[in-house]
Amino acid sequence: MAYLCQAEALEREVLSQVSLLPHLEEKDRKSMPTVEQVRAEFDAWLNEKPAEMSMTPADLEAQELYRLLGVAKAR
Repeated sequence: MAYLCQAEALEREVLSQVSLLPHLEEKDRKSMPTVEQVRAEFDAWLNEKPAEMSMTPADLEAQELYRLLGVAKAR
């Protein structure tokens, strides 16, 4: 259900940009993504391996230390 809601929101955003096409220069019109391209990018992003899973044990230990010190990057 969440996937469908997000995919629909992305589709609406892309389609709303279609109304701008007549007002854009030719090079900008060609760079506008299609609904299919946006959905493919979204699906690829969903299938990516999270950064935490690809960290070495030393990186995970350093990240935990930064959290304890209160200087970890916010998510």
